[in-house]
Amino acid sequence: MEKLSIQMDRGKYTMLKTKAEKKGGLCEALWNLGANSYSAGSYDAAWDALMTACKKNPLHLKTPEEFWCPQMKKAVAFLIDDAFAAKMEELTRMRMEGQFSMSMWRRSYRSSDFGYHVSWALKELCDCIYFNVYQQDAVQMISMAHDWTRGFEPMLALEIRRGNPRAVELIREAMLGENQHVFLTGRIIRAVIISGHEELIEILLKLLVAARLQEGLRQQIVEVSVNYIRFLMEKPYYRAILMLKDEEFDNIYHKMRGHLSSRSQQLEADFFAV
Repeated sequence: MEKLSIQMDRGKYTMLKTKAEKKGGLCEALWNLGANSYSAGSYDAAWDALMTACKKNPLHLKTPEEFWCPQMKKAVAFLIDDAFAAKMEELTRMRMEGQFSMSMWRRSYRSSDFGYHVSWALKELCDCIYFNVYQQDAVQMISMAHDWTRGFEPMLALEIRRGNPRAVELIREAMLGENQHVFLTGRIIRAVIISGHEELIEILLKLLVAARLQEGLRQQIVEVSVNYIRFLMEKPYYRAILMLKDEEFDNIYHKMRGHLSSRSQQLEADFFAV
């Protein structure tokens, strides 16, 4: 069954774009990064605007509270509203509960030092700001074609964390095979993990165990793994980069890594989609 497409509200898009351009500064930088997700120039401008707002190198931020300085709160509230700004601050704190960072460019690590995670926090915030231009909300998108929808995962994770009954019901039914209109996609699974919802994670773990007994599901998992191995074998420079140690590099490398990660994720997704 073909899934319905998510629609953009052109009126909202124009309104937000105009507000951002008139205000300038951090507001415009956040909007531009959300609207131009893979633009290195937009990332650099947002990074510099964040540095000005926080009055320090973002890599030296130690807590989410430092990231959500008064200027950041005002900028996000101006673009959307106060409730949305509070929701995004809640999301940042929620994401730090599972402070695991991964990339094609270096080894994965865990750290409660916010400076290690500020790059994705900035990018995720901008994606969520852009999310406001869609006609549907995160719960409505569950049964739609949401694979390339910016901000879908964190916005859905917030709904799950807040106990939205419709979101939890739809995902539960998808996991148990009780709803033929909702497909359990990787992005929904990631939203569940981000949310930390105990019941849904328990069902997910049981599903993974059951996958050993279901040839179709097991085959999909194996195919993804094989594609990943093939990708690394055909791209020796990626293998070399994966062996690099994060602590060996300076701040220039960290900043470069931030605006390379988005592009690398897109290339990886395009490769696996072939």
